[in-house]
Amino acid sequence: MKLYDVTGLLPVYIKPGSNLGLWASTNKLRTVDGKPCGLFAVCNASLYTSTKTPIGTIIEAGRLVHDDGNGYGVGIIDGKLEFGKPWDRAWDSYLTGYTTCVQGGEYVKPSFTDSYVFPCQLNRIGLARKDGKTFIAVDDRVTLEGFARKAIALGCDTLVNLDGGGSRHLLYDGATVYTSSRVPYNALAWYKPDACTVPSPSEFPVPTRNLYIGCRGEDVKWLQDQLIRRGYGLSCADGIFGPNTFRAVVAYQKTWTRWPNGICGPNTRGHLTGEIK
Repeated sequence: MKLYDVTGLLPVYIKPGSNLGLWASTNKLRTVDGKPCGLFAVCNASLYTSTKTPIGTIIEAGRLVHDDGNGYGVGIIDGKLEFGKPWDRAWDSYLTGYTTCVQGGEYVKPSFTDSYVFPCQLNRIGLARKDGKTFIAVDDRVTLEGFARKAIALGCDTLVNLDGGGSRHLLYDGATVYTSSRVPYNALAWYKPDACTVPSPSEFPVPTRNLYIGCRGEDVKWLQDQLIRRGYGLSCADGIFGPNTFRAVVAYQKTWTRWPNGICGPNTRGHLTGEIK
């Protein structure tokens, strides 16, 4: 088992169905004025089934997208990643694969069965907590219980199995560490705290006007920042509402309305701020 430290990095939720290779390529590491800027690590959290439904319990922008897990996983609250149950807190984003493997340093046997995911020796990916730090945990050709036992032996007190089965996509420090399977994913990504593509939540003002193609300003940066955090493919928050931002807004609007118009008005702004669920 390998552990990749993501402690202290800014977590970002990538919505279900994203193409991780494409998403990562538009958010990759680069250097601006000598400082690292952009993607640090990304791992898939689960994959789509043959019916195109995600595996796991998924909350996106405060809304339940899919529920197929044991109710314990990882979530993002106020820009910080936490372990727990989605109903314990008002999660901004939350996801888990099928099950939590380790809690309190003990193996947690699944409460239901799956003849493929649980007993088979597969490539595994998860999130682990050890000595107060958070790690991406990966292993090859192990059962779910074997994955858990190895984490316990390494001193992990918590391990959440993120992937539903035998696929894995992991980049670390901008380099591809492992990749398999070509299906779309749900995912988590991490940025360096000073990453220019994902500023702190309070850096840009929430818009008080409608935003559309041609608009410029700090409030446009706020919109772009929110879309980047949700995995809608923008490379940076430059404050210019162009075609790429328009397409990202439309893609986001399609998750909650059948009539997307590409304009960030009161409804779109309300969904982004969480005032509208």
